[in-house]
Amino acid sequence: MLRISALAALMLCQSVSAFSLTPFNAQYKAFRSGMELGSATQTLAENEAGDYTLKFQSSASFLFLSDKRSETSTFAVTDKQLSPRHYRFKRTGTGKDRSTEVRFSADAKEITINQDKTLPWQGEMDNQLFHLDIRRRLAAGETRFSYQTINEKGQPDEETFEMVGEEKLSLPVGDMNTLKLQKVRENSKRETLIWLAPELDYQMVRLRQLKNGKEQLDIQLESYTSNAK
Repeated sequence: MLRISALAALMLCQSVSAFSLTPFNAQYKAFRSGMELGSATQTLAENEAGDYTLKFQSSASFLFLSDKRSETSTFAVTDKQLSPRHYRFKRTGTGKDRSTEVRFSADAKEITINQDKTLPWQGEMDNQLFHLDIRRRLAAGETRFSYQTINEKGQPDEETFEMVGEEKLSLPVGDMNTLKLQKVRENSKRETLIWLAPELDYQMVRLRQLKNGKEQLDIQLESYTSNAK
C-alpha cells in the first residue's frame, strides 16, 4: 500500500467538511487498454419532496458486444447521514438482461428486494449510494471506509475502500489533483481503483478495474457542471 504523503494529508486538512450535496452532472468516457468503448453519465438532483436522486448510466460496445446499465438511488438526509429509500438497477445488451429493485423502509426497518424478499434493515446502503457517502467522509478527513450493502443483484454484500495516496491525472476534462482509493480485497485477481477530486467536491474523476493485471475498464471524466454557488 502506498504511504499517504504530506500533500495528501494537507489536501484532507484543508477541505474538512467541504463536501455538500450540490446537484451536478458528470460526463465520462469509457476505455479499455486505450481503446474508447463508450460513455457514462452520473447526475445528482434534489427533488421537490426534499430528498435526492443519484443516477448513473453507461453504454459500451465492442465489435458485436453491447452493454447498457443504469443505477438510480433515491435517498434522504437524516441526522446528517445519507439514508437510502429506493434503488433500481437495470442491465441490457449482449447476454442475459438483468434488473433489481430494492426498497428501504425507515418505518418498518425492512429492506424489500424485487417485491418478494424481505430482510431486516440494519444500516445497509444500496450499491451506488455508499460511493457518495465515501465522498462525504473523505471530506471529513477519514481514510478508510467500510459498508454493509445490498448489491446490484439484490444480495447482502460488504464494501471496503482505503485511501492510498494522491496523484495528478491528465484526463479528458483536464489536469486534476486527486486522492486515490483502492478497494480492499483478499486473495482476489481483481483490482478496483478510484480517483476523487477535492476541487470538484470529491467527485469521482476516474475508475479503473483490472483482472490478473490486465485492464478491464477505465472510466475518465470528460466534463462536469454543478449548481454550486
